[in-house]
Amino acid sequence: MKFIYDPPIATKIATINQCLCWGNPGIINQGIDQTQLVLDDGHNERPDFSFLVLGDTDSDTEYGRKLQAQIAQQLLDHIDTCRFTLHTGDLVYPFGSGEFYLEKFIQFYQEVFGVRSPVNKTDTTRLVFNHPILPVPGNHDYYDLTFLPRLFAQLSLPLRRWLKSQLGLTLGWESSYQGKAYAHAFLDCLSQ
Repeated sequence: MKFIYDPPIATKIATINQCLCWGNPGIINQGIDQTQLVLDDGHNERPDFSFLVLGDTDSDTEYGRKLQAQIAQQLLDHIDTCRFTLHTGDLVYPFGSGEFYLEKFIQFYQEVFGVRSPVNKTDTTRLVFNHPILPVPGNHDYYDLTFLPRLFAQLSLPLRRWLKSQLGLTLGWESSYQGKAYAHAFLDCLSQ
C-alpha cells in the first residue's frame, strides 16, 4: 500500500495554473504579463542586486529548531541589503500540509520576512510578507498522504504526539492538495 502520493508533473502544473488563473482571458485582456516579474521597490534602475536563498526549512527536531533559529538570525542580519529571497522549496516535511506552516516555518521566519497578515494554524491562504519571497516548490511541497494514513493520523492523536516527540515525525489530517497549500501561501492565487 502506498502511503505517499506524489502527483504527476502535469497535475502539479495544472494545480498551480488553476491557482494563478494562468491564461485567463480577463487577465490577458488587461495586458497583464504573467511571465514578468517586477519588484517595485524603487531600485529598478540599478543593474546590480543581491538576494537571499533558503530552502528545506522544516524543523521537527530540537536540533532542527535551533538550526532554523540560527538561519533566521543570519537572514535578519542581511535582509535590508537584499531585494528578495528565493525559497528553494520543501517548506515542511514530510508532506506539504499547510496546517504545519505556522509551527514549522512562520514561527522562525516571521521577523525576517515581516509576516503581517493574521496567521492562524488553519488558514495560511492570506499570508502577506513585507519582503518579496520568490517560491520554487520542492517535491515535499506536493506530497500528499493517502487516505488511510490521514485517517490514522486523525484517529490517533496521542500516538501522533508521541511519534513527534520521539522521532520528529509529523502527520496530520490536511494534505498539500497537490501543491495548492503552497501556492495559496506564497503566490497571489486568484482562484480560491
